[in-house]
Amino acid sequence: MMLAAIRYALNYAAKWDRRGCRKGKRILEVIRPLANEDKGPVLTLLQDSEVPVRLQGILLIHETQSTYPSLFDEKAMKDAVLPAVYKAITPDPSLVRTVNFGHFVHRVDDGVPLRRAAFKALSAIIAAASIPGSGASCTLTSLSLGVEKLASGLTEYEGDEAILAWKIIREIAVSRSSSSLLEVADSVPTRILAKIKGLLRKAKGGDNDAESAKEVLRETVHGLFAITLIPGAERCTQFIQFFERVKQTTLLNSMLRDIIRADEGRCDGPNLVVHR
Repeated sequence: MMLAAIRYALNYAAKWDRRGCRKGKRILEVIRPLANEDKGPVLTLLQDSEVPVRLQGILLIHETQSTYPSLFDEKAMKDAVLPAVYKAITPDPSLVRTVNFGHFVHRVDDGVPLRRAAFKALSAIIAAASIPGSGASCTLTSLSLGVEKLASGLTEYEGDEAILAWKIIREIAVSRSSSSLLEVADSVPTRILAKIKGLLRKAKGGDNDAESAKEVLRETVHGLFAITLIPGAERCTQFIQFFERVKQTTLLNSMLRDIIRADEGRCDGPNLVVHR
């Protein structure tokens, strides 16, 4: 409840600020010490064992990075906020349960809302890093742990989560932390090969599952392409070889052509040959 109340107060503070009223700044002055105190309520609740409580904390991070990016100082961001986000994007088997409906069994992952919120929070942190005075401005230069968490989760993320994960990877690829992607690039092929093969099989159908698979594949190709554009990517030989194999797959090559046309306005990409 406390985290929800802080979110509510900061939303009102932002409204007052837009009107040029000092009430907004006064609210922020009261909340900022609470948000940065080592053993204070905010940073402590980010590590709470209850998922709904942590979810409120992640939502608070997401919302404040666009309205009050200086709410968390560098120490709080590095020691508590980013670790909480990284933990939240990591699939937790203990949150998965099965529900027996008699004729069939349904798998329920109670961690999905938390992971989705964490993806959005990480995206907001990356965007806020370029804002002077933001707590993320210095800590973003060390995103290696977050990148590793994203890369390791690519084998497990499904549907919307996979799309969000690849979008985050694209955002990191054009940020000051782009080199952190190169540290894990060569490990990506073995992590996602089986997933891509499964999605390609699903994409051959004509139902909703096929369209969903194509959406994930499109974001996957876009993310892989973004990594190839990072300076120094050519040294990641295993990754580059894998990307060449991606370009030899008709559907994926077509997606890549569309991505290049949309991103760069070019009619064709270099050495993009469709192999039939």
